[in-house]
Amino acid sequence: MSTNAKIGIAVGALVALVFAVTIISTLPKPPDDTNDPNGSGGVEPPKEGLVAAVQQMRYAPTSGRAELREYPMYYERGDLTVPFWVKNRNTVPITVRFGYTSCEQCSLAEVAVVPSFPFDPSAEPEPFAAVFGGIAGKPGLGDDDPPFGLNETAYRARKKIEAAIPVGDWKRLKPPRTSREDLGTVVNEAVIPAAPSPDKPVWAIIRLNVRLSNTKILETRFDCSRPDSPLPLTLPFLLDLRLVEPCELYPPLVDFKTIPDGAQTAEETVYFFSYTRGLTLSPDGLLDPLPKPDVDAVRAPHISFSPPVPATPEELAVLALRKQGDPKDAPAVRVTAAYKTTLRFSRTATVNDKPTEIDLGPYEREVGLPAAGRGVTLTKTPVITVRANVLGAVQLPDGPNVKGDKIDLGAFSVRNELVRDVSVVTEKPGLELETVPDQTMPKYLKLDPTIKAEKKGDRTRWTFTLRIDKDVGGGELRNGSVVLRIKGTGQLVRVPVVGRGTS
Repeated sequence: MSTNAKIGIAVGALVALVFAVTIISTLPKPPDDTNDPNGSGGVEPPKEGLVAAVQQMRYAPTSGRAELREYPMYYERGDLTVPFWVKNRNTVPITVRFGYTSCEQCSLAEVAVVPSFPFDPSAEPEPFAAVFGGIAGKPGLGDDDPPFGLNETAYRARKKIEAAIPVGDWKRLKPPRTSREDLGTVVNEAVIPAAPSPDKPVWAIIRLNVRLSNTKILETRFDCSRPDSPLPLTLPFLLDLRLVEPCELYPPLVDFKTIPDGAQTAEETVYFFSYTRGLTLSPDGLLDPLPKPDVDAVRAPHISFSPPVPATPEELAVLALRKQGDPKDAPAVRVTAAYKTTLRFSRTATVNDKPTEIDLGPYEREVGLPAAGRGVTLTKTPVITVRANVLGAVQLPDGPNVKGDKIDLGAFSVRNELVRDVSVVTEKPGLELETVPDQTMPKYLKLDPTIKAEKKGDRTRWTFTLRIDKDVGGGELRNGSVVLRIKGTGQLVRVPVVGRGTS
């Protein structure tokens, strides 16, 4: 590049710079912040309505905020209340109206002004002083003002203040578009008085009343109006509400898998627990208010329970985590109390003063708590399913039509009659079998009454015939079984049957 060209570029850049400076100097200047006490450039700061420290209630046992750690979230069917503390730090009154609820027929609201604190927060920082830092982090809006303390003492103090508010001071706000007839005396609005100064707010409580009949996320919105603002400011609240029974059993399924031949018992720890109430042990050894397990001596004689003992705090924590499950976003589970007992599964039981051997093969029974007893009303009976595959002296051999511990008929055409010979074996000398055709399931699976024995030393192979008539048995055969009986003892042998009928 020549020297003249370089000079030309430099002159051009200088002219452009002078032009830009000239244009900028002609633009209007912003207001002088030194003359604006609000530091807002002459723009009026946004209006404020009511301030709430917590607007979403969900049980969080590890939260730094006491009301989230203490929030029940799990409720029995019926009426409940959840309070939200709010403050008006404006020097104008705030008018509150019930603007929206996601459940118009189950929720209403009450508002009360907190008349005064029973102590001087500045002179007695505990119980309303919030301690920040650590897991609590930086305080949110209003967290630094009493009574929004994070600790347990502040939370308990708020509960006492709420309980001391006279009944007549609560104003019941009518839910929008509700058709409920049990609201009592309602008003359309409530007024929160003006604060004496911004640093001395007026406190109030908005209490949501809910008639819970199913699990739900309840969303509400309150409209907060100021006399110096044409539009209301919204204050939303959200409740996570879980409907539960007074008591439940855990785990819901006890699967002992395979009980080998010779194993007489199998055991599993079972918990009687509650999400909502404490449990005590009565003098007769039964759970109060829980009844004892419902074990039918005829239907499930091989199941028994040890006397219950209280679960330790560590066991309660583990139980809560197990009930919560694996999903990372699953809500935390609150377990208030539990007793543990040992469920014992035995091969031999006594029925009518006679020892009885359990049936061989697949076993499944339900054991629960009866719906009536000891003052507890249950809408459904909590049950535990007990499952096992009991092995014994009679077994399926390897070979055709056998898959693991099941008779496998494979795929068969329903247009033709199915006939299959199946065998079982035993190595117990002197054992005799007979068929029990009337207990074979499903009914279209027919078991010939004749069974043939082929002995070789101590080993005996018993062969029987299964039939399915044509034009029946289409689709999956999942829970079929054939039943044999050991002569002399009367012990039944249930052999699972699977297959698939095709057209």
